[in-house]
Amino acid sequence: MLLNSFFTIAETISNNTHPDSFSVFATLNPSHPVFKGHFPGNPVVPGVCLIEMAKEIFAQTMGQNLVLQQAANIKFLAVVNPEVHPFLKFNLNFTREINGFKVKCQIYWNETVCLKLDGSVGNFQKSENL
Repeated sequence: MLLNSFFTIAETISNNTHPDSFSVFATLNPSHPVFKGHFPGNPVVPGVCLIEMAKEIFAQTMGQNLVLQQAANIKFLAVVNPEVHPFLKFNLNFTREINGFKVKCQIYWNETVCLKLDGSVGNFQKSENL
């Protein structure tokens, strides 16, 4: 879990005209230990951390413990340096499904899109094969 150590949620804004979308402003922690190895002297937020942040923000906002079940489309469009761009904006749109949610997320620093993600999240379900 990255929330409250790697990043914090500064503000959540609901969209009154579209109740299935919202924006979240998050603040990165540039002194987090992950940046000592990724990369020393030139820290970069790992892509997997951006994806996890989006999932955690969505789960927190929905008040549910959710897991990423499928990532249908992920595009990394710009590097995030936490020392240069510690504030990120997450725009999330979702539709409810039987087993969870379909989610579209765009992550920005300033006006620059750094990630686009389409995926499915839901409750953890143990496979019968495990």
